[in-house]
Amino acid sequence: MFTIMETTTKLIAVLPKRRRQRENKTTQSPLPKKLNQRLVNLPSFYPASPFPSPTAPMLLKNISRLVLLALVFTTWPSASHAFKMTVPYSVPWVAVIDDFDITDPNNEEELEFLIQECFQRCPVIIFRKKNISDDRTPTAKQFFAFVKRFDPDVDLDAIEKQDILHPYPREPDEPHVGKRTGEVNLELRGRVHSGPLWRMNLVGSKKTSIPNVVSAFQVLDVPEEGGQTIFACMDTAYAMLPPALKKKVDELQCVFDNDMNSLFDSKCDSDGFTRLGPFPEEADEDQVIRPLVHRDKTTRRKRIFFAPKRFNRFVGWSREESWELMAYIFHTFVNTASNSVCIKWEKGDVVVFNNHKMIHKSTPWELYRGKHRMIRICFLNSKKMVEDDEFSHTEPCVTSEISLYDALC
Repeated sequence: MFTIMETTTKLIAVLPKRRRQRENKTTQSPLPKKLNQRLVNLPSFYPASPFPSPTAPMLLKNISRLVLLALVFTTWPSASHAFKMTVPYSVPWVAVIDDFDITDPNNEEELEFLIQECFQRCPVIIFRKKNISDDRTPTAKQFFAFVKRFDPDVDLDAIEKQDILHPYPREPDEPHVGKRTGEVNLELRGRVHSGPLWRMNLVGSKKTSIPNVVSAFQVLDVPEEGGQTIFACMDTAYAMLPPALKKKVDELQCVFDNDMNSLFDSKCDSDGFTRLGPFPEEADEDQVIRPLVHRDKTTRRKRIFFAPKRFNRFVGWSREESWELMAYIFHTFVNTASNSVCIKWEKGDVVVFNNHKMIHKSTPWELYRGKHRMIRICFLNSKKMVEDDEFSHTEPCVTSEISLYDALC
């Protein structure tokens, strides 16, 4: 590890000075004057993030690429198949691992290394079977056993009690894994957000005050068109906020809707983020209040938790001002060229991602009409789901009754 860091430091040190200066320049849209005044008047009770201002996105990309480049493996003596790890996309937080057989118990040492070293740096990991035969395709039980390894705070008691977080038809050999096909979409898309939609799984749900940490899916079949997913990093988005804006958004409490009319009939703009309505009446019994900013109790790092389909407004704000601010944050800091990536899936892909760090958007169903699409999905139970959030004004709660609408919205 020391060798890796020393090598990385030397490589970064020789980056051309002008290039470093150019990459450190970031362009931000100015905050609308009305919102700026609104934020100035908002009192601040919480300290700013304890982390320094981040390195420019392009330099972060270069640093991460160099660190992970030193971790690329072509062979492992104890592995049944040689595998390699690369960072092939335009962002530094997506890693692709080719030919790692997740069904092979002899790969235990390598898997532990990948979880400890790679998943901390790359919250999205794609296991791609380039040269692994189809007869090594993981079963639902093997897939779930593999996913459980990625959360050190996995809630084994909740798993044993069959607290199922996903809403899909359960796999016979592993109920914590659901299967989603084009037919599910075909039944529901007449009412459920037929266009693109950004989401963080279970954020804003009545069922849990803090969402699951690890989400994963296994691609069993892919459509001829569509089927790709866009990811954006909420950790980076928060880190890139100006210091004054960070202090203010730390105070914001979100009102999230959970009534069926909102979850079924509410529409989003073409960006898949801005909710157009309809909205329920004030003080609806299905509404919950959750903080916009969450601080991880392990890493102490802050991040944004947001669910566009459920979001109504901020407490004490008008709906118009609330959405104007969130649209500004989303388009200026979240969905940017340096902070988002579109991934086209291949049959056999196993994808594990940190749901606390990532917001994602799937291809609209209309682009592939529900044909030739089949994936296994897992929302992993975590002890973090029952932790009290230091920014929250509400009590933590959790239940196993997760509805289909919770997962889709």
